[in-house]
Amino acid sequence: MQYILFVFTTRKDAYRLYDYLLTEGVPAKIVNVPRELSASCGIAVRTTERAYRTATWAARNLRSLIRGYLVYEDRSGQHFRPI
Repeated sequence: MQYILFVFTTRKDAYRLYDYLLTEGVPAKIVNVPRELSASCGIAVRTTERAYRTATWAARNLRSLIRGYLVYEDRSGQHFRPI
């Protein structure tokens, strides 16, 4: 399974993106940031690969966005590719 994860330094911006995506009918969740991607706020927005363009457009002006990641798993474990 693959998904997109947006990591923020503030909860406020994470919730802004989350609320926007839900308003647009895009599936999204607020999740804890994995240890490998540790950030100060400890939360991120998770969404589907399909929603990549919508989510990236919505996050473009959120100053606390650290980065987006494509998250995927294989036999060796979970991997995070910056996008």
